[in-house]
Amino acid sequence: MKRSTLITLAVLLVVAGAIVVALVREASSGPSFRAADYGSLEECLRAIPSEWVEGSIERSGAETACRYTHAPAAPARP
Repeated sequence: MKRSTLITLAVLLVVAGAIVVALVREASSGPSFRAADYGSLEECLRAIPSEWVEGSIERSGAETACRYTHAPAAPARP
């Protein structure tokens, strides 16, 4: 391989690695939430992090997860 091709490949690998590291750091920062960690719907909804403001994707997803996880079981069909 030509030297310029090797340098280009090395630069691309370094840039890709930096992007992956930045994404991992961003994903691991901030609050986390698991609806299954709470015993009731009310407790689950109260435990949603306050950083997640009303109407945000994070908050609406957490509310949906709480309602899904803590919904009463549907009756069995005959």
